[in-house]
Amino acid sequence: MQIDAIHLDHFLSFDTFVWEGLDPHLNAIVGPNGVGKTNLFRALRAVYDALSPEGAQASARWAAAGHQGANANAITIALDIQFTTAWEQRLLCVFFASVLCDQQEIQKVGTVMQRSVDHDGLKRFDAWVLEQVRPEDIAWFLRGRLVMTHAGRSGWQCRYEARPGEPGFRLDLTNWGTLLGHAEHHQETATQNWGALFGAWYNSLTEQERDQLNNGLTGVTPEGEFPVFH
Repeated sequence: MQIDAIHLDHFLSFDTFVWEGLDPHLNAIVGPNGVGKTNLFRALRAVYDALSPEGAQASARWAAAGHQGANANAITIALDIQFTTAWEQRLLCVFFASVLCDQQEIQKVGTVMQRSVDHDGLKRFDAWVLEQVRPEDIAWFLRGRLVMTHAGRSGWQCRYEARPGEPGFRLDLTNWGTLLGHAEHHQETATQNWGALFGAWYNSLTEQERDQLNNGLTGVTPEGEFPVFH
């Protein structure tokens, strides 16, 4: 994982701080005493605490970390990151495939179209998605912004989302909620298409592609043909 930028709001000695364009190999921090060099590393430690299994307990140490005595609830730490190694990218492909195959979301679509989703169709779809998803298909997901906000007694609230100006998505890392995304694959489909990943992808398909997907999921086409993955 590579950190491209650091954004701090109301954290320790920083009211607002932005460091963009970090070098992927070596960065030097130079300055007189008291300007906040050490607090940059404390911010990275806070990120580690927020994402650790003991995050709730570890967050207590940051309860008084607000800028100049400000309420800790105002603290926001954001890292622009990208996943650059092959194993990270492959792991995220597997994660992405598992989220896209959310059976509850697939069943919702089946209910709307008043057709029963076939168990074997789901299995074929799962295998097909896992085979189809490649790092180049989810390049937009491999670079984003990791955001931590302090929520008082609740500790850190964490999410991973798109950087400003890039294709939108949001993943709740605190409660492991639904991965939300925006899909726009064809000019003839809606341009505003936010929702759970499977629903967003489904709504972005053409009518012909939806029919192909529906037939594969409901067993109308037992060979399990599905639309080309975009």
